[in-house]
Amino acid sequence: MKKSVKFFTIVGIIVASMLLVTGCMSTMMNMAAGIMSAMFKDYGVYDASVPADQQSNLRFVFVKIKSFDGKPVDWEGSGANNMGKVSVPSGKHKIVFDWMQEKQTGSSYNSYNGTTTYTYTTKSLKDISMDIDLTAGHSYMLSGNEMNGDLSLQMQDMTYNPSALYGDEVPDAPKASTTPTEFEGTWNGPGEVQFVFAGNTWTQTMPPTKAPDSLTDAQLSSMGVGSDRMIYTTMSGTFLTKDNVLTLVITQIASGGPSAKPMDMSALKQATIYHYKFDNGALILEQPGAAPAATYTKQ
Repeated sequence: MKKSVKFFTIVGIIVASMLLVTGCMSTMMNMAAGIMSAMFKDYGVYDASVPADQQSNLRFVFVKIKSFDGKPVDWEGSGANNMGKVSVPSGKHKIVFDWMQEKQTGSSYNSYNGTTTYTYTTKSLKDISMDIDLTAGHSYMLSGNEMNGDLSLQMQDMTYNPSALYGDEVPDAPKASTTPTEFEGTWNGPGEVQFVFAGNTWTQTMPPTKAPDSLTDAQLSSMGVGSDRMIYTTMSGTFLTKDNVLTLVITQIASGGPSAKPMDMSALKQATIYHYKFDNGALILEQPGAAPAATYTKQ
C-alpha cells in the first residue's frame, strides 16, 4: 500500500555530548538485537478464549493501534516510533491506527565545548483504517515509513523470516561441512534467483535491482554502485533440515556493487525457512500461506 499524505510535523532539538565508541561488530550486533527485541512492548493475548492454534502474532513498528474490529485497544505506547506485539485471533479484521515516526534530520558540532546538536523531525498521520487477513500460527509485521513525502505502509508475513531482532527463536548456524547433501549443486529459479549448495553451506544470488530514488549518487557510490544505479545482493550461510523443512541460517550478506564485500551477520541470528520437496529432479521451495511454490532446476 502506498499513498501520498500531508504530515503534521514537530521539530525538536536535542543536545548531546559526542561519544566515541569502539568495539567489534559482532558485539555491537548482539547489543542491537537485544535492544530491538526489548523495544517491542508485549501486549499479551487480545482474546484468551480463542485456542492458541487459532491465534496469529501481530507486530507493529512506528504504528499506534487504537481499535481492533471497532473495539478500542491500547496498543499505542508513548511518543513516536512505537513498537509492539500482540496475539490476536486469526482471520479477517479491521484495525485503526496512527502512524508516527521520528527521524534525525540534522546535526551541528560545536568544537568549542565538544557537543553535537541533533535535530529530530516527527511526522504523523492519524486514523488510518486497514483490513487485514491473518493465517493461524503466522507472524506478521505492520510498519510505516515516510520517503519523499509519501507514506509507505507494509503488512508482511514474517513467519518464514525469523530474526532475533524481533525476539524470534532462531537456531544457531551449524558448523560448515563439506559432506554433500541432496541439495548439492547450483539451482536456478524464477526471476533469475539462484541457489548454490555445497555441503551444508548455501549462497543465494538475487537479480540486480534499480536503487530507489531516495538514495543519492554519492550514497550509492560509497556502496560501490555504478552510474547504472543497480544494486547486487547475495546472502549465504549454513542450513539444516527436518521433516522436509529447510532452514537457511544467514551468516553473511553482501549488497552494493557487483563486487560488494560480504558483511558478517551471524550475530543478528536471522533465517529463511522453506518447505521443500524434489519432483522429477526439480527442487520445489514453498512458504505455505505466505508465498507460492517456486521451482528450481539444477544447472
